[in-house]
Amino acid sequence: MATSSSQLFNNLANLLPTGTFMAFQTLAPIFTNNSVCGAIERTMSGILVVIFSLICFSLSFTDSLTTKDGQIYYGIVTTKGLYNSQFKRLLNIDSNFYVGNTGSSQFYLRFSDFLNAFLTVVSFCTLALLTPPLTHCFYPYIPSTITKTVPIIVALLVGMVFGLSPPARHGVGFALGNIGPDNILDTSNDQSSASAPNLAPNLNKSASRVSLLKKDTNGNEGTTAV
Repeated sequence: MATSSSQLFNNLANLLPTGTFMAFQTLAPIFTNNSVCGAIERTMSGILVVIFSLICFSLSFTDSLTTKDGQIYYGIVTTKGLYNSQFKRLLNIDSNFYVGNTGSSQFYLRFSDFLNAFLTVVSFCTLALLTPPLTHCFYPYIPSTITKTVPIIVALLVGMVFGLSPPARHGVGFALGNIGPDNILDTSNDQSSASAPNLAPNLNKSASRVSLLKKDTNGNEGTTAV
């Protein structure tokens, strides 16, 4: 049972933005005074849980796109597309909202984003509230059966919903694997069109060189094309 619970805790942690739970575990002993909690420590620990829950919730609404040269840009998912205040300048597009290459709804805000954000918060709270030092601080006499069974139930339910819902976004702190076509920005056309005018002067110079005159040994003139 211990091994199974440990694996389920790891699975829940993998659903969170990278390093979120690790950072929380680093700060939790400080806020709980190493599990010696009074009213102030419990209040501060509760605020810490709320802050990290908001971070997990907010990062669920971020996504990324990758250029052909491997540069990664992050933005916030909105009803108008993926927003970044620098997209217009960096990507040479019409606005700061990027909508993708295939015209799909990949970068538009949708119901599944709120569902994934909610499940991410549930996963974080399950890990935070059912592991030391917060268990010792808030409910030191909680039965071990609860700390073992509740994470199992939550992990199964969250894993099932994540498996049935649309793929998670590749936002800040989340893995970039299985990137779809909309997440790849092709800037080759812009680069080729920008370099085309530079070829015109060379073509004009070549066209002006029509022929060269030379005299042969009999005094006749000939032309040699270049």
